Amino acid sequence: MVTFLQNYAKLFCLLVVLIWLPSVSTQAQLMPLQEEENRFDQGKLDIVCQAIKFYLKANAHANASNGIECSSLESIEASIPEEYKATTRFFKLFKRKRYRSYGRGKLDRRLQKLIKDIDTELKKIRKDTSWESQRKRLMISLEEAKNSVVSPGNTQSRPDSTPTSSQEDSTNTVNNQPKTSTPKQTEDDTMSTVLSIVAILALGGLAYFFYQKMNELQQQIADLEEAFREKYSRLDNRLDMMTPMNDFRSVFPQIQQLNNEINGLDQEIQVLKTRNQFKISPQELYAKRTEHLETHHYSPEIQIYYAKFSKDENGFIHTDFKTEPSKENIYKLEVNVENPDEAFYQIVSRNEYHHLALNYEASMLAPANDYLNRPFNAYRIITKKPGKAQRENNIWVITEKAQLEFE
Repeated sequence: MVTFLQNYAKLFCLLVVLIWLPSVSTQAQLMPLQEEENRFDQGKLDIVCQAIKFYLKANAHANASNGIECSSLESIEASIPEEYKATTRFFKLFKRKRYRSYGRGKLDRRLQKLIKDIDTELKKIRKDTSWESQRKRLMISLEEAKNSVVSPGNTQSRPDSTPTSSQEDSTNTVNNQPKTSTPKQTEDDTMSTVLSIVAILALGGLAYFFYQKMNELQQQIADLEEAFREKYSRLDNRLDMMTPMNDFRSVFPQIQQLNNEINGLDQEIQVLKTRNQFKISPQELYAKRTEHLETHHYSPEIQIYYAKFSKDENGFIHTDFKTEPSKENIYKLEVNVENPDEAFYQIVSRNEYHHLALNYEASMLAPANDYLNRPFNAYRIITKKPGKAQRENNIWVITEKAQLEFE
């Protein structure tokens, strides 16, 4: 039983060594950091250069595509013509991306992520068949460029298994030795051997468990960082499409000026409110002006209208009749319902409506009335005798002029 446990412990230790040895050897055989970054820069330069040339050529800018200088990222940016702003924005999306979150020894994944991001942006531009065909050919070319950079790093070989075989042979040799050569072990030696095996099993299990968890956490952190960078890149694109900062700075003084004007108008409104709070309101003013409104006794047989004189018709147009007087409608017509084709007319007695007629008495008063005195510096018109008008269709023709007196 003790011999079986010893063999089991040796076998478990051998398995632990086999599990950890590849990872250790791989870490030991990783290329230097500077060499890995140099290869990434070389692959990125080739991939971005091909993408920019494709972007220009596919948009019918073949001359500009041929003029792209691919010696460095700065030369690519400088050789893009200024008028192709969309191409410049496309280049800036990938100018500073390095994908360091993938960690050491992930050159292939970093370049593959760059190609994937370029493909994603190109898919957003157009959807036609010709574009898709050209884009797929570009992706094949970018994959070849990536493989040409990554392939030297794939020549790493796993550690030789000869030592393991030797160790197994030595183990078998030990196991094949005659049992008579093995010294007899005491009970304490047996217990210590069992405890050692249990401790080795526990340590090996914990080490493997933590190794797996660390790998999972590292992958989750890398994915989260890439998602964050993708969101930041999209936000940066949206900001580029919005109003540039220089345009905002040119508009900002105008906004300030408009704001100052609004504040000034508000202050004037407040001053006017304070100044006019003790003045008479429009309603009160109208009530005062209509205090001396002429009154008449209501009679169902008499219809009263207010009209203005039409010189062309030598009378009053029925369609222009009003129910209230105004500065133009100063003639008051009374129509008897029993004789609806005849009316008596006179000037309204309210002198606030007389000013316009006195200023234009030659056209508003003289053709329809006879004067008893001259309207010299007059302020009021008095009808001494009403005139008569006869209706002909929609025209009330004057048959007898009214007699006026001026004060």
